[in-house]
Amino acid sequence: MRKLVMKRVQPKYIFRLLFGFNLMVSAVISSPAQEKKLRKTPFIAYPLAFYSPETKAGIGVAGTINFKSDLLDSLTPASQVSLGFAYTQNRQTIFSLPFALYSKHREHTILGEYSYNDFSYYYYGTGPGNEKGVSEKYKVKFPLFRINYYKRISNSIFIGARWWYEDYNIKSFESNELLLTKTPGRSGGTTSGPGIVFLFDTRDNLYYSLKGDYLELVYQNQSSLTGSDFFYDRYRFDYRHFHPINKNQSVCFQAFGDFISGNVPFNQMPGIGAGRRGRGFYEGRFRDKNIILLQGEWRARLDNKLSAALFFNSALLAEKASEFYLAESHLSAGCGLRYMFDVQNKTNVRLDIAFPLDGKDYIYNPEGTMKVYFTVNEAF
Repeated sequence: MRKLVMKRVQPKYIFRLLFGFNLMVSAVISSPAQEKKLRKTPFIAYPLAFYSPETKAGIGVAGTINFKSDLLDSLTPASQVSLGFAYTQNRQTIFSLPFALYSKHREHTILGEYSYNDFSYYYYGTGPGNEKGVSEKYKVKFPLFRINYYKRISNSIFIGARWWYEDYNIKSFESNELLLTKTPGRSGGTTSGPGIVFLFDTRDNLYYSLKGDYLELVYQNQSSLTGSDFFYDRYRFDYRHFHPINKNQSVCFQAFGDFISGNVPFNQMPGIGAGRRGRGFYEGRFRDKNIILLQGEWRARLDNKLSAALFFNSALLAEKASEFYLAESHLSAGCGLRYMFDVQNKTNVRLDIAFPLDGKDYIYNPEGTMKVYFTVNEAF
């Protein structure tokens, strides 16, 4: 009975409820009296609400503590540790502990997260075959731990290392037409391994960038020596450019590439979708061993706290890096609004609406063609 009631809820009413709810919370958090109180009390607990194609509506609670190693150091971002728990309309549970720690003058940076997820996804297969739109729903539980360390070499150059760990435990699936074939990772498994990182960063703000550049280069290895059930190498680049038009407008671009060789499980293959890379597609709607993704966005400040955005995405996927073809690109576009609930750190609540443009997502899509994202922080 509960499931039937949930199905009758119209998405537009959920959007209005979540948007209004978060604006009320944001207004309380960002009021002058509350901001003064927060400066004295660095810990704050608050309710949260969000929406995505993968989860539908979600609610929960979260807490965040902000602190600095040197209050007089205006160049170093405030360190932040958060704790959150959420439950979604799709009966998924999420526990999350993200952290960002910055030492004085940003000499050392530690970024990472621990999360435990009880989730359900749609799997469409990999390679050209997934364009047929055949999907299979499966349930999975997995802890995830990621940690990144950066050492500052100059004002804008950092080098470091990372370790990513994930234990993917598939609990059930609707059929065995896709997952019980030759797909690597069809029975779940552990991925665990180190990586080395080069970072160049001149952005004016980490959370809402309007000018500057960002370049991250990564090599990562997974093998039995590091506790992984799979053996593969990952090469990744992430370049972003933010160009101001005037004091209130900026155009932003991202070029992202992820290239994998070896026996990689399907859940670790790069793909498009979700709220950050390839808005307009269900997460994992298209995936393969190699991806090149381009994103562009126009950002405009409407007043001190409200801003708007227009964006587009284009992605190419292939089993081999030599097999990218422009005719097989996946396109999407959309628009959105932002509300800056934390003016000091320029942190936004983000509402995006996106549509696929290539026609390949219309054949069968259990979540509909229009995708709505309601969350915190920018896509890039």
